[in-house]
Amino acid sequence: MRKYLFLLAAMLLSLAASAQIVEEGEYKNGLKEGTWYEMDAGKKLIRKVIQYHEGKKNGVYLEIDETGALVKKSEYVDDELNGSTMTWFRGGRLSGKHTYKNGVLDGEQIECYEQGATRETSYYKDGERDGMTTWFDQSGNRVMSIEYKAGKFEGKQETFYKNGQVKTSKMYKNNIQEGSAYEYYESGAVKSESNYKNGKVSGKVKQFEDKKPEVNAKELEKKSEKMDKKADLKPVEKKDLEVKKIEDVKVKKQ
Repeated sequence: MRKYLFLLAAMLLSLAASAQIVEEGEYKNGLKEGTWYEMDAGKKLIRKVIQYHEGKKNGVYLEIDETGALVKKSEYVDDELNGSTMTWFRGGRLSGKHTYKNGVLDGEQIECYEQGATRETSYYKDGERDGMTTWFDQSGNRVMSIEYKAGKFEGKQETFYKNGQVKTSKMYKNNIQEGSAYEYYESGAVKSESNYKNGKVSGKVKQFEDKKPEVNAKELEKKSEKMDKKADLKPVEKKDLEVKKIEDVKVKKQ
């Protein structure tokens, strides 16, 4: 029994040792300088590559998984994220692309599904959503779009059918629903119309039927046939009418 316990302890110690991370790089005036590497001590695989200047992250930052594949790439200035940060799923498909300024999100942001399609696009300013954010399903169809300002709803919000038609449309001001709101049929026709004030419905709500005009081919064909028959009729001449009148008079005299 003791023999098995000893073997188990030895295995655990071995796993712990292999999980340790070893740093390798140079110092200048007691501070990290240049390119540093973080490695898996057991397998001696490079897991991180970090560039330093005067002890602060400055330059490229890379993360690598246990298979040797790149999973993250960032840019630093004075220990803060600046520029683009990209992440990847296993297999090399893009997971996300984010833009930073002074350590916070600023600019265009992209999130992806693992299968490869874009899941979300957005814009940030000073770490908060600012501008249009749009969500997509895995087939690439728009699901919803929302306008933001300083992290709050400001402007139009829309949802969409799979065919691309707008499903709902409403307006927000300072995070509160305000103004006209519409619902639409999948055909594109208006389904309902309402108005909001301070987040509540104001006035009447109008409901509409889906009156999208549809072409009836058979009806058009019948109308076309009737028009053709009328066009084929021989026009009646004036002299024919006069002859008919004379014949009618003779008949009456008899």
